Amino acid sequence: LGTNSAATSFTGSQITVNTTSGAGVNIATNSGSVSFNNAGNGLDIVTAGGGTGLAASGSGTVTIQGTSNSIASTNATAINVANTTIGASGLNFVSVASSGAANGIVLNATGSTGSLTVTGTGSANTGGTISGATGNGIDVTSGMINLGYMQVKNAAGHGIDLLNLLGTGNTISNTTVTGFDSGGANTENGLNWLSTGSTAGGLTVSNSTFSAGSAGNEGIFVEAQSSGAMTLTVTGS
Repeated sequence: LGTNSAATSFTGSQITVNTTSGAGVNIATNSGSVSFNNAGNGLDIVTAGGGTGLAASGSGTVTIQGTSNSIASTNATAINVANTTIGASGLNFVSVASSGAANGIVLNATGSTGSLTVTGTGSANTGGTISGATGNGIDVTSGMINLGYMQVKNAAGHGIDLLNLLGTGNTISNTTVTGFDSGGANTENGLNWLSTGSTAGGLTVSNSTFSAGSAGNEGIFVEAQSSGAMTLTVTGS
């Protein structure tokens, strides 16, 4: 979806996207809103050969509704949304998986209106596995997340890296982060959360595990480098 100032809406039956090269869904410099709200299994994206599952950059607002959407990307990033607002209905997935990419999930300047939500189905790892990232497994800058039943393993960098997290309702639940700092730097953390601005952020971590391999620094590391209030709640982890 290229340059367009109008609202674009995908509804009706399931949409399945399967590519061996190129992005599954690519939204670029689109100043209008783009929404998906599909029945059945919703939006189902499978990519291989280096194509990002869902890519959005320099655009207006994007939303993906429903409870059965999924992305699986081999040797590619599953989600990369940058300088694009996630709408109030959010980006909703039951499962997001990526292997062998620079990062499994990237959110950059997605705003405080809506969040990326991954729910899983109520059992371990059903929210998808992010494996073998050459950088951070999940990388979020100035965005909001709700991650459930995910597995993040063997990232060379941080397992989950959060910078200037927005909103107070962010959550990580029933998630396992293992083998972070696989590059052996001994400076990378399972969950790394920094605040360098004045915006308040809140995060609740529940029933989750953070364990390094032979290297690795802290399981959870939080640092306020400016005036922004940071509220972290950890339970059952």
